[in-house]
Amino acid sequence: MLAAVLLAACGRETVAFEDVQSIAGGAAGELLLFAWSQKLLLPRKFSRCSEWDDRVVGIVPGEIYEMPNISRYLVKFAMAGAKWDVRAAVGALYRDMGEAEWKKMPDVVDEICGHAVNGAISAPAIAAACTRAGVCGRTGALIAILKGGGIVSPKLRPLGPVIKAAVPLYEVNPCACPGSGGGR
Repeated sequence: MLAAVLLAACGRETVAFEDVQSIAGGAAGELLLFAWSQKLLLPRKFSRCSEWDDRVVGIVPGEIYEMPNISRYLVKFAMAGAKWDVRAAVGALYRDMGEAEWKKMPDVVDEICGHAVNGAISAPAIAAACTRAGVCGRTGALIAILKGGGIVSPKLRPLGPVIKAAVPLYEVNPCACPGSGGGR
């Protein structure tokens, strides 16, 4: 059922609750919660801003869910080759976005996933991941590019870890980090 829902969402970049319900029936709510937890689908509704942890999950008719760019590319690659190929999807995504360093972006994402802690990573750790991957001197721009690709999103809640870190924290998309759960 999840594959059918993701395929439906992939073509339009969004899927309505009613479409999910027609595919999954009574399991629609559980399926949407799982897709949300893995950041395969994001509720379109938000309370103040569009960052992931400010999204409002509604499992009711009329709700719309959107696919982050990386999720869409992962589904396209899986459909083409029957394999969840994060490195190929990341490379293709950033190539299509016009990123000059697109060939290094799979290494950047691997580094981010490998150094995330509890599904989050700090801005300085992203800078270090970029350097280890051979992409230097563009941390701010790369964070924006990673956000646009759906790889990371600023962490707004809970505020305790953000205040304790004293640097910006970013949630890492778990669907881009298979086997790691979005970090250690």
